[in-house]
Amino acid sequence: MAANRGKGLERDFKILCDLASSKAGFSYHRFPDAMSGSFAVAPADFLIENEGVTTLVECKETQYPGRIPYQNFRPDQVARMNKWKQAGMRSKVVIHHTKERVYRLIDIDFFTERDLSKGSWFFTEPAKYWSLQEVFTELLK
Repeated sequence: MAANRGKGLERDFKILCDLASSKAGFSYHRFPDAMSGSFAVAPADFLIENEGVTTLVECKETQYPGRIPYQNFRPDQVARMNKWKQAGMRSKVVIHHTKERVYRLIDIDFFTERDLSKGSWFFTEPAKYWSLQEVFTELLK
């Protein structure tokens, strides 16, 4: 089950990307991952381009309200996304809290620090989005 964590969110995000692709100013690429047999390390789940703004998007799911365990987001993965941000690209993480059925859209900066005594990143603000469509709309702004 843990190996498939986030796959439903990735599938749903891809559906939204497919729908948005009918718009002239939007394009996306879904990077293959190890689950699809790729040996190449991807910088994130998706690369999207909207009206001249390029964004890396990583999709994460967690059952925990108000936090995401460090084990859900490896340090090397955070570092790759952060490197692209430092080069000028937006790098965002979509988080779905499955039990609460709420979503967050978080900048990669939030994940660059780990307090190993805690084991998770904790969110002080309540989740802002009730649907993935809301997150997607905000992401395209």
